[in-house]
Amino acid sequence: MHRPGSEDPSGSGAPPYAHWHRACELGYAPSCFNLGVAYDRGEGVVANLDRAVELYTAACDGEAPAGCINLASVAMRGDGPNALDFDFAFHHFERACLMDHPHGCTLAASCHIEGMGTPVNRDLGAGVLQFHCREGFELACELLDRYSIDREPADDQSPASE
Repeated sequence: MHRPGSEDPSGSGAPPYAHWHRACELGYAPSCFNLGVAYDRGEGVVANLDRAVELYTAACDGEAPAGCINLASVAMRGDGPNALDFDFAFHHFERACLMDHPHGCTLAASCHIEGMGTPVNRDLGAGVLQFHCREGFELACELLDRYSIDREPADDQSPASE
C-alpha cells in the first residue's frame, strides 16, 4: 500500500493522488484510505477533515481496517462529526479487529480496560493485549506495561479469545 508522499505506483513520477482518487471511485478501499490520510494531513492536497472522514468511511465500509481505525482515531482526538464519541470509536476499533487487524484489536482492548465506549472489562482487554503482545505487536506490549498488566496470563487463566 502506498502512503501520501510516496512515488506514483505507475512509475511516471507523478504524485499518486489522482490514481488513488480514481481507484477509490472504483471501490478500491485501500486507495480511499490513502487519500483520506492525505486529506487528513494536508499532504499533497488541501487539508479537509470532512473529506478525510468521508474517505475513511468509504475505506472502512470497503473492508480496509485501517480506514476504520483512522475514523475512530479522528473521533478520539476530538475532531470530525463524531468528536469524542467513544461508542463510535470503540465500534470502529472493534470493526477493524474483526477484520483481523492487530492495531484495531489492541485499541479496542484499551477501550475495554478504560471503559471508553464499552463497559470496563479489564480481563478481556488484558487477554487481547497479551495475545497480540505474544504475536509480536509492540503496541500491545507497550499498553500492557502502561496498564501494569503482566505480559503473560497467569497460569490459572485460560487465554482470552477475540
